[in-house]
Amino acid sequence: MADKGLEILPEKGIKWKPPVVDIKKLQKEVDEYNAGLEARARKKEDLIVPIEFEIIIARFYGSSNRTFTPSSEMVMGGRSPSYDIGDSYSCEFDVDALTTLRKLSFMGYPSSKEAQVYLDSIQKIRKLSFIGWPALESGNKIRAHIFAGQEKGKKYVGAGIFGPKIEEFDMNELSSDRNFHKVQNPFVLVDREFNENERALKIEKISDLGNIVATWIESDEHVNRTNSGLYHIN
Repeated sequence: MADKGLEILPEKGIKWKPPVVDIKKLQKEVDEYNAGLEARARKKEDLIVPIEFEIIIARFYGSSNRTFTPSSEMVMGGRSPSYDIGDSYSCEFDVDALTTLRKLSFMGYPSSKEAQVYLDSIQKIRKLSFIGWPALESGNKIRAHIFAGQEKGKKYVGAGIFGPKIEEFDMNELSSDRNFHKVQNPFVLVDREFNENERALKIEKISDLGNIVATWIESDEHVNRTNSGLYHIN
C-alpha cells in the first residue's frame, strides 16, 4: 500500500508529496497547552522556598585575582582587555532536610497526600551551594531559601521543512526566532521538583530555640542565575 505522503507515477517513479496538515487542530493543541502553562504561572517571589536543613559537612572555597572582560570590549583575533574584580568566595554543604509533614501542615497544604509529595521532593536535596562565606559548620541548623522555579516556553505553530508543526520557544534561540512576536509573554515561570544539588539565595542560621541568629544573602549582587535568566532577590 502506498504511503499517503507519496504519489506513485509509473512513468516517472515516486514523487514526494507534502502531507496534509490540519492547522486548526494543531492550533487548538497549542492553545490548550499554553492555557495550561498560564494556569501554572507564578511570580518569582512565590517560587523562592524556605527549607530547613542540618549541615552534615561544610566545605569552603576561595579564589583570588579574578578578571572580567566586558563582551563589548572583546577583540576577535587580538588581545582583549581584562579588569581585576577581586576575590571570590563560595561554599558547599552536605545536608539533611529537617522539614516534616507536621511543619508542612502549618504551611497551608490542603491534604496530607499533597504534602507527602512535596516532602519527598525536599528529601532529594543532599547538597547546597552558596556564593559567600557564612560562619557555619557541621551540626548547625539552617533555613535555606531556594529558587524552586523554571522558565517554560509557550508553544506555537511554526513552519517546518515538511509543513506546519508545533514548536516551543527556546530562550537560547530567541535572537533567530522569527515567531517571537506571535505570542504575548512567550515565557512563564512555573514550579519544579527539587534536585539533589541546589543553590541557596539566602541562608539563615537557626538556634536550638528556633530563633534566627544570623543571615547571609548571596554576595554575587544578590542574583540567582538559572539556565534561562537572572532573578534578583530584593
